[in-house]
Amino acid sequence: MTFENGYINLDGILSSTRSYAPETMVVGHRRLENISFAMGKPQELITYYEYDKSWDFELDEFISAVNGGARVVNGTSKDAYEIMKITDHVYGK
Repeated sequence: MTFENGYINLDGILSSTRSYAPETMVVGHRRLENISFAMGKPQELITYYEYDKSWDFELDEFISAVNGGARVVNGTSKDAYEIMKITDHVYGK
């Protein structure tokens, strides 16, 4: 994603086999004080993600809901429906 003062680049897929590129987020900032120096050489902050616990959190929440201990808050059927609406809009359906 490119913006007026910088960009965000998400890359890679975190998998157990490590067969894909490492999951990273690169945030680039344009230095506004010297535009001639900043062109093509933005300052970058790179974050590497090595662990993804999101599935563990979602599964724990789901099991708790099935056992009657809690409501599903993340990944509800309403969330799925809203994502499908966005997808349909993006593809012009």
